[in-house]
Amino acid sequence: MPGGAWRGAAIGFAVGVALVGLLILLPSAVQGSFYEITDSLLVLGVPLVVVATAVGVVVGASGRRALTDRSPTAPLPPSRLVLIGAAALGVCVLAGLLFLSGTGILRLH
Repeated sequence: MPGGAWRGAAIGFAVGVALVGLLILLPSAVQGSFYEITDSLLVLGVPLVVVATAVGVVVGASGRRALTDRSPTAPLPPSRLVLIGAAALGVCVLAGLLFLSGTGILRLH
């Protein structure tokens, strides 16, 4: 069962959600104002979760995985690692474009 990539994605997603809570929701709660928090969640929160999940997938997929409960571990084939890395990089680029577009640094229209 190739659980390394899925496990890495789950851990990365959890880390991303924790970062969103720490960097966006906690300061808003301390200030007592949730006015226009959806903008921050969309522009900063979504890229944080996406990048953390992509990094988790790459780290999880690059590790060794067990073929069965009692068999030795075997690495993923290099072609699959390249495919996973390319997909993760593409997702990170799209998340970066969303962040730059939302902050007004980059105009996409």
